[in-house]
Amino acid sequence: MRRSVASQHGCQRSGSQKRSHALAVRPTSPESPGAIAPRSRSPTDTQRSSYDDVQTGLEAKFSIPYLAAYTLLHGPPAPADFASVDPDARALAAERVRVRTDETLGEAEAVLLVDGEEASRAPFATGSPERPMDAGRLQAKLRGLAGNRLDGGLEDPCAPAAALLEAAGL
Repeated sequence: MRRSVASQHGCQRSGSQKRSHALAVRPTSPESPGAIAPRSRSPTDTQRSSYDDVQTGLEAKFSIPYLAAYTLLHGPPAPADFASVDPDARALAAERVRVRTDETLGEAEAVLLVDGEEASRAPFATGSPERPMDAGRLQAKLRGLAGNRLDGGLEDPCAPAAALLEAAGL
């Protein structure tokens, strides 16, 4: 049975720990000339991040290189930031970000190297059962994705989702 991940930044299950990890890091020097290297255990993550040179916001959302570059430049993106591709993040991703595999990492673990030095390590994605979001972060995600249409939606965990969506006109 596959576990569900409520990613902090709206990315879904497939490779979400690497995207979430890339978004959690903001080294202080994106201008330095060295490589930026997100690493994970799974070779399929490098295939999933095959959008090395993104053309659309949808490709950008699922590109580990683009997300790492965007976060270095601007901090974690909001859903609205995928309406278009940021040219500076696109250029930085193309020039310096290389996703690599590392079989010594745990199954869901990800590491970000900047200039060959470890900048961040995440054993699990934010929003996974092992690293759940607190109520404030979950509420912020809900508001970021739905505006105020689902206000109060997390207050009663037993409330049927269908009734909440119907009341919101969705």
